[in-house]
Amino acid sequence: MMSCIVALPIVIPAAQVALPIVVSAIASAAGVLGYTAVKGRGGTKVSAGIEVEVDAASVDNFAGHVAAGQTMVFQRDDVTLTVVRDERGRLTVKAHSNSRSEEQLRQLAGDFCNRVAQQYAYHTLMGQLQERGFNVVDQQVEEDGTVRVKVRTYQG
Repeated sequence: MMSCIVALPIVIPAAQVALPIVVSAIASAAGVLGYTAVKGRGGTKVSAGIEVEVDAASVDNFAGHVAAGQTMVFQRDDVTLTVVRDERGRLTVKAHSNSRSEEQLRQLAGDFCNRVAQQYAYHTLMGQLQERGFNVVDQQVEEDGTVRVKVRTYQG
């Protein structure tokens, strides 16, 4: 058996991205990082504590597939992350906490944005591999979060 590592350039215009993939990527990223979804907006507006807003530049390529004004809220311990797409189309992540520093909140929001981008790429890649007739043989997640996917295709 021969094996090799191939980097497939998968470039998908934002117009071809399905909304369920975007929402799935955001929800998956939250779950991987230990956040749980908060239903509704009740209890998310807290006057005390620190709140930072991070521009989600790493996920801008699919921001257009999140409805303008749509808000998704996630919570872990004393940290609340709010993903918002404003009317101008800008996607942001707001991090709020009563006990964390501004620097810690920026780091948590940045980590979340990076994980969303990774989950988006993963879901997109898996869809493209399936469309192209590849079978997933093995998947591994490294300690640093790197995802390794081994695929096989049969040519007849």
